[in-house]
Amino acid sequence: MRLGGAFDTVRTTKVRAPVTAVNGVAVRTTKVRAPVTAVNGVPVYWMTEPDHVRSMEAAAESAGVVAFDVETTGLSPRRDRLALLQFATPSAVFFARPDMLPLVTPFLTATEGPVIVGQNLKFDLGFLAANGVWLPHGRRLFDTMLAAMVLHNTANKDEDDDRSTSSSLVDLSLRYLGVTLDKSEQTSDWGAAVLTTSQLQYAAKDVLVCLPLYDILKAALVRDDLARTASLEFRALPAFMWLEHNGAPLDVEAWKGLAALATEEKAKVETEMNAMVGAMVMPGRKSATIKSGEREPGVRRINWASNNQIKAVMATRGWGHLTKFDSKALTEYLADDPLFPLLLDYREAAKRTSSYGTKMLTFVENERLYPTYWQLGTISGRPSCSKPNLQQVPNKRPYRAAFKARPGHVLVKADYSQIELRVMAQQAPDMVLRRLYAEDTDVHTATAEAVFGRTIDKDSTERKLGKVLNLALQFGMGIKLLRAVAAKRPNNIRLTLAEAKDLRWRWKATYYGIRSLHDNVDDGPVSTRTFNGRRCTLVRSYTKKLAMPVQGTAADGQKAAMALLYERRDRVPGGRLVLSVYDENVLEVPKEYAAVAATHLEDCMVTAMQPMLPDVPVKVEVTIGETWAG
Repeated sequence: MRLGGAFDTVRTTKVRAPVTAVNGVAVRTTKVRAPVTAVNGVPVYWMTEPDHVRSMEAAAESAGVVAFDVETTGLSPRRDRLALLQFATPSAVFFARPDMLPLVTPFLTATEGPVIVGQNLKFDLGFLAANGVWLPHGRRLFDTMLAAMVLHNTANKDEDDDRSTSSSLVDLSLRYLGVTLDKSEQTSDWGAAVLTTSQLQYAAKDVLVCLPLYDILKAALVRDDLARTASLEFRALPAFMWLEHNGAPLDVEAWKGLAALATEEKAKVETEMNAMVGAMVMPGRKSATIKSGEREPGVRRINWASNNQIKAVMATRGWGHLTKFDSKALTEYLADDPLFPLLLDYREAAKRTSSYGTKMLTFVENERLYPTYWQLGTISGRPSCSKPNLQQVPNKRPYRAAFKARPGHVLVKADYSQIELRVMAQQAPDMVLRRLYAEDTDVHTATAEAVFGRTIDKDSTERKLGKVLNLALQFGMGIKLLRAVAAKRPNNIRLTLAEAKDLRWRWKATYYGIRSLHDNVDDGPVSTRTFNGRRCTLVRSYTKKLAMPVQGTAADGQKAAMALLYERRDRVPGGRLVLSVYDENVLEVPKEYAAVAATHLEDCMVTAMQPMLPDVPVKVEVTIGETWAG
């Protein structure tokens, strides 16, 4: 199978005469400068005029690959400057100052050409974009960091000798090449008018080492049947850079109001919990009586952020046998103690006062948030997000409404409908679920009608329970956790143990394809694969064995959609991808192009995901509004 891009095995390039040779590499001119230095016998040249750029291009075309790197004055493309561009082929290294960028741009932005290899290329592409240089797609890219992460993706890092180091360039060089890279010049003054010999040596070594890593990692990816997965990551890479470059619009004043409200809610829940537990004496403190609603000598309030104090409180309520009171434990026993849902509410409010309170505002630049997206932030293949984490913004209308398009623009939001359940219908396979989706039936209502044996209203509690059963049981959730999820807000459905067992049995009887999959999970650690071939090794958990292929396939489709949105971005003038949260993408577009953007977004998302679900229709729900809330 021909994978294209970085995995093409044969490349032919037509070089126009007249030609000569430099270090055995054909070039189109004889005008070549003497090298300024050399690294491991490889000469290093400055590019200061068009002929020098043509020499670099010819060397890259001859080799079929070029390593690329940049040095900058800092880490932010919005605040810092591009200082140096480095290109490396097996025969020579070429340096250029930023004033040469217009001359190397045609080479970088060509739709076809030599593979461009680099480490964490999202960083380099971000600085290129800040200078107006946009690659048309990611099909020419090969990122050594992403390649290593795809190759060594594991659920149990400590047990995988091949994942004993990180995917940094220092670790990859030592691990695969036995080369120790000295990074002491990384934070030196790259904005200086004259760079030192030590800086030039560092820059040359950093870019040169990517070439042998490319050969080793490429061969390993092909050997392990991971070339398709890696190709998808490389193709999606510019889309993640684009997402970071665009930022997300935020209504700062609205956010300040939400932060104040969260503080009030936290205090209210704290008061309710204090009233519920009453006066107590905590062990290990002198005069440490903890009494509801009072603060006087010898009396303390309960610190509900303290795990030790929570354990002491819970012990008096018959929960002394539990060692943890984290979200999982609280959810599992949610229906058994009225204090548990309050404690969850308290923690949720506390999170909204901290991470999603005024702290969020520290990341604002010109009324926009510019988070970092980690393309392979989870073992399922889904990305993660930080500084700030927009994927964990409370899924409540007021919070989403605070993400507001700039004047003259709207937000076009598209969300994959029940994508994990659709992937499960494909992969199990489950013919009942496939039929329901083929008929565009409300699956949650159909589930409720099947387990209750009667017609169900779409606004009923039974339909809500049908949704709970579908989302909870597809990955083999146990009875206790099923009861807890049903009881959790906003469901508020109380199930006895017998009722939960009966409902689970009826659900499995309805979707016998999924039941068969559940009954035939291999024991011991396994390697899972997605439809696109993404692998996760040493998976031990029963639920993860079921979830990894499904969640990973959904992630593959989402990344393919992001790649397509980037490649076709010119189809919506002024359109920008500003949010990507799990199965959802949000474009900020001029109002006059809202309808065009809605059609475009839906088309890209369906086109990208549908090949991974050949027997199940993909559905995308699109809304248009001034805010993320619609």
